[in-house]
Amino acid sequence: MRNGAAITVTLPAIALAKTAKKARTTIIEQGRILPLSSQITVFDSTLTRVALIEDYEYLYWTFKFRKFGNFKLIINRYKPNTSYLIKGNVLALYIAGYYRAAIIESIEIGLTDKGKISENYTISGRELGGLFAERIALHVTDSGTGYDSQSTYAETAMRHYINYNCMDAVDTDRNYSLLFLETPDGERGGAVKYDARFQYISEICEEISLASGIGWEVVLDPTNKRMVFKIIEGLDRSYGNGVNSVVIFSPSFGNIRLISYSYSALNSKNVAYVAGQGDAEARDVDKVTYLAAPYTGVSRREFLIDARDLDSADKMAQRGNERLAELGEEKVIEMENLSTGPFSYGEDFYLGDIVTVDYPDIVNADLRVIESIIEITPEKLIQNRLVFGKTYPDIININDNKNKNFLTEVRK
Repeated sequence: MRNGAAITVTLPAIALAKTAKKARTTIIEQGRILPLSSQITVFDSTLTRVALIEDYEYLYWTFKFRKFGNFKLIINRYKPNTSYLIKGNVLALYIAGYYRAAIIESIEIGLTDKGKISENYTISGRELGGLFAERIALHVTDSGTGYDSQSTYAETAMRHYINYNCMDAVDTDRNYSLLFLETPDGERGGAVKYDARFQYISEICEEISLASGIGWEVVLDPTNKRMVFKIIEGLDRSYGNGVNSVVIFSPSFGNIRLISYSYSALNSKNVAYVAGQGDAEARDVDKVTYLAAPYTGVSRREFLIDARDLDSADKMAQRGNERLAELGEEKVIEMENLSTGPFSYGEDFYLGDIVTVDYPDIVNADLRVIESIIEITPEKLIQNRLVFGKTYPDIININDNKNKNFLTEVRK
């Protein structure tokens, strides 16, 4: 084995600029000091640095705690270094001490009768973790029970599935030669049990993350020309944690204003009946409730989970808790962090951290940062929205959650 309720907050341009300053992540080009937070570094497919991009029309980039994110770059094709924006090359932003990188997968060009000024490339792709969405769990599925079963620490389990399907697979054509695991294995996330058979590796990591509370990402190590799988553990920065520096979003700090608030129970479930092996009256069915709490009357919302692929009560309980974590009640609060705010994403807190959000008569809660969305334009500079807790349910998410009930039949 090689080693190596949703709340949206908008941070101002000053936030990432402060990150670049403190981390001293600046370079000097033609006599100017440029913050790497807004500057894009381009690497070729061998992870060799080939260009810098700083003059563009628009950049949208999502960073996620349990999944891989994506990006969209709009740039006039006559701007410097656009010749390096080719399929397979890697774009990276330097944030929180690492190059957060993504692979160019799509290139489009649009133009109008305005001529050169309208000839813009639209470049898009997925973060490096998207590589795991191109590999399925095949290891030992043709022997023994037909499942790659792991009962170990969450981090160890993720590393196992990545290693044997993406790095040291029997079919060497499946391996990513530049992918490494962060060392050492920290055995983080507590004990989990997982049976892998034909799932995408990215889905396995997401489900283990939901069950364990740890996140993951793949960062770029340009010095050693590696893509490195890392665990995001997160720190408790909530008020009164007694250990780590506190991060609070509140009008009391003069750092937020409320933009909008909505609440949805559209996709909410709190009691899961997990149906395991057997048929009819002999089928094993276990009840799991969200956070092990009782639910009665109109507050009780039940859900059936097909778990024929599981062979033990503890695995069934874990499956139930994973699904209920996805299907809880959700609140969406969008806030803007004003320029006077004392806390910067990537500097004072990062993905996975638990922070306190206190807005009178709306919300007072300690919530985990699970997503960051960066948008950069010449007019508005850098804006950053943060998502806390669970993302807002939409039709695609609802359908995805329902379909998970049927995937166990496909994997038999």
